[in-house]
Amino acid sequence: MLQLAAALDRTRIETLAAFTSEGPILDYARDLNVSAMVVPMESAFFYSAHVPLSSRMLIRFGVHYRSSVKTAETLVREFRPDVVHLNTSVLLPVAVGVKRAGAKLVWHVREAAGPNPILRRWMVSQIQKFADHIVVTSEYVGRTYMGAKPVTVLHNALDGDRFSPCGEAERKTARAELNLPAHVAVVGIIGSVQEAKGHSVLVRAAKKVVQLSPEFRFLVVAGGVPDSYSSTLKGGVKRLLGLPNDNLERMRSMVAQSGLSANFVFCGFQSDIPKVISAMDVLVFPSLIAEGFGRPIIEGMAVGCPVVASDIGPSREIAGDAAVFVSPGNPDELAGAILTMLRDPEKARQLSQAGRRRFLERFEMKLAVGKLESVYQQVLNRQSTPVVA
Repeated sequence: MLQLAAALDRTRIETLAAFTSEGPILDYARDLNVSAMVVPMESAFFYSAHVPLSSRMLIRFGVHYRSSVKTAETLVREFRPDVVHLNTSVLLPVAVGVKRAGAKLVWHVREAAGPNPILRRWMVSQIQKFADHIVVTSEYVGRTYMGAKPVTVLHNALDGDRFSPCGEAERKTARAELNLPAHVAVVGIIGSVQEAKGHSVLVRAAKKVVQLSPEFRFLVVAGGVPDSYSSTLKGGVKRLLGLPNDNLERMRSMVAQSGLSANFVFCGFQSDIPKVISAMDVLVFPSLIAEGFGRPIIEGMAVGCPVVASDIGPSREIAGDAAVFVSPGNPDELAGAILTMLRDPEKARQLSQAGRRRFLERFEMKLAVGKLESVYQQVLNRQSTPVVA
C-alpha cells in the first residue's frame, strides 16, 4: 500500500498514512516520501483463511472497541480527508469511526475469507455495510464480496524498473553476499515461516531432490524473532520446555533432523528482494491454504525467475501459463517440478520470459496506480450512502 501511495500523482492526490503502532514500516514510509503518523487503535477483528479465531483476539477486540472507534472518528474529523482507504479487512472499529465522521470509505481486502461460514458471512456483511467501494487483491477474493457495493480487483503490483531481470555479474554478487556457491542450483522461498505457507512441504521435497542431486541449495528468505526474545517471559518459558522460539527455529530443526543442514541457507529478512531472487534458479510458492494474493509469484515473474506454485486460490489467476503448478501439500510433485525446471533449461527460459511478459501486462505499478486513482474518482463522484454505526 505504501508503494501505491508513493506512486500516486502527487499533483492531484495528497496522502497521509496512519499506522496503529510503531515499527520499521515508518522508516519505509519516510524512505518513500509518504507522510505517516502513528495513531494507536488496538481493536481489530483478526480472522481469515490464515488466521484462526482466538479468545485473545476477541477479548482485545471487545475491550478496545469503543476507544478505537472514537480515535478513528476524531482522526477523520481533524484531518477531513476526501477518502479514507483502509488497507486490510480487520479494521472494523476504524470503519465504524470513519463512517460516524461522515467520510467516504474505500475498503481494501487483501485476505482470503476464513472457513467458518457464520463468521465469514458476518465479516463480509460488515465490510459491505460500511464501505463505499470495496477493493480486492484478486478475483478469487472478489467473489466473496460481490453484492450491492462496487467491487474492484486491484492486483498487487511492483515497480517494473526495480523488479527486473539482472545480469550475470549481479547474480554472482548476490550469491556471494548470501553465502551461496556460484555454480550450484538454488531453489528459493520467500515469506514468513508458517505451516500454511508450505515450508515443511519444501523440506520434505528437498530431501527427495537432494537424494538425486546432493549439491542443491535451498534459500529461505524469512525473518524470525529478535535475539532479545529469549530473555522475555514467553521466550524463557519456551527455553525451559525445550520448545522452539518461533516457526523459523522449528523449520531449522526440521532441516537438521532431515540431514539437510548443508543444503539450506537461512538468510533472514531481506529488503532487497530483486537481488535475492536474482540468486535463485527457481522460486517456489508451496502454500497449503489459499491466500488473497501470492506476492512472491509476481516477484519471481518480474525478475525472470521460473516459478513453481501450489494450484490453490488465485495462483493460476496470477501466473497463468507462466508457472508450473503442483498439488498443495504434495512433496513428491513439488520435488518433481523443481527437478524438471533445473534439468530443462529451455523450459525454464520459456517460463522466465513468459513470466516477465505477464508481469508487465498485468502487475506493473503504473497500471495499479491508474486503477486506484479511478476508484477514488468514482467514490468522490458518487453519493455516499448513510450508515448507522
